[in-house]
Amino acid sequence: MRKSIDTYINAIAHDNEQEIRDNYMTVADYIINDAESCTGYYEYFDDDELDETGEPSEAQIDELKTYLREHYTTPIEHRIEDVMLTKHSNGSDNLQYKADGKTYEVDGEFLVDKEYRLHHEHIFENGDEQEIVIPYENGEHMLCSMREYTAKYDTNSMKGVECSFKAKNLQEAIKFAQYKFSAYPKIEIYDDTDTVKACTGPLVFGK
Repeated sequence: MRKSIDTYINAIAHDNEQEIRDNYMTVADYIINDAESCTGYYEYFDDDELDETGEPSEAQIDELKTYLREHYTTPIEHRIEDVMLTKHSNGSDNLQYKADGKTYEVDGEFLVDKEYRLHHEHIFENGDEQEIVIPYENGEHMLCSMREYTAKYDTNSMKGVECSFKAKNLQEAIKFAQYKFSAYPKIEIYDDTDTVKACTGPLVFGK
């Protein structure tokens, strides 16, 4: 399998998120069905792993299927991103965000807690709910910026597997990586916020 297999699979899941939600149970189901009915499996392997016809062997394909079914069979998680809070000229708040790739805009009053944070409950198309909370700091409502991290680890069959994700800070990044990849204790985490290629930012955890 290609060295950056998790990063590649996550990119496919992101680009085809709505189709996976609508028509498949899991990311693994989508990739296996798409490969067998349309694209083939060659894109999930490095060039030096393919035979003279440019295709992987049956054993390599079986290994990939096993990996997918071990790591990508949980239902795809809901995603809220690109949250932006602005004010109209009359002073009322305007909340804009994307949920599962669709854009939403909310005007008017929001629930305000004792710490002056704003709350909005988003209801997804399948009925699931997720709360958006806007923190209040230094006299104004502020959105926390997310940093881009990449976890790098070795499995029993592959070395240097990479998986990119976002977190508010290093502490949250470490907590996420240790939970997500608990089967692989020797994890390295790179801060790739200011880079365009995985694992080229500073090493912030591991070694």
